[in-house]
Amino acid sequence: MVYNQFMAGTTPFEFTKNYKFTVLNNENVWAKAMNRVLNEKVPTDKAVDEMIARSRLWRTKHAAYPSPPPSPACGRG
Repeated sequence: MVYNQFMAGTTPFEFTKNYKFTVLNNENVWAKAMNRVLNEKVPTDKAVDEMIARSRLWRTKHAAYPSPPPSPACGRG
């Protein structure tokens, strides 16, 4: 089992590909949607639609910000 997991390789976390994923994750959109379903008894599809709308609103609001340059500590800057 361990051998198969090792041979399958690893995949990097999303935040290593795009810093905006981390910033959006800090908005806690997943937890807010789950809270709406579990505690406020909102239907799942409505909570997901709200989460997508919130994510899209965030993306349009932050679309003007370019990605930061690589850090000199990474050896690429």
